[in-house]
Amino acid sequence: MSFDADAYLKALTLPSLTLGGRTYTGRHLSLDEFLPFAERVAKLGAGKLTWEETKQLVRDYCREAFPQPWWQRPVAEKLLKTPPAVIKKALSDFFACQARAMAVPAADDARAARQPQPK
Repeated sequence: MSFDADAYLKALTLPSLTLGGRTYTGRHLSLDEFLPFAERVAKLGAGKLTWEETKQLVRDYCREAFPQPWWQRPVAEKLLKTPPAVIKKALSDFFACQARAMAVPAADDARAARQPQPK
């Protein structure tokens, strides 16, 4: 029995954000990378983060999930120029995408990942 992690990862949807007609594609964080965010994400879901804490979460998470070359403006700074409802919806989508990536594959998903991929 084997598991094709490459195929499984390829099937996951990456976090993305379209702003000003440009789409930024992020990456999934590893468990070790995500753990520092876990407490703040839980507080966000419970409505217990202040607006300043929420903005800092956007900056910190986007720095990890949407790395940019040093000469480009960070994705977070672009996102933070949008209305609060847009920022909250983007965070919700980012963390839902991250949660799917961190979930244990279901038996059907694992079987599909073991199947040879057509070339």
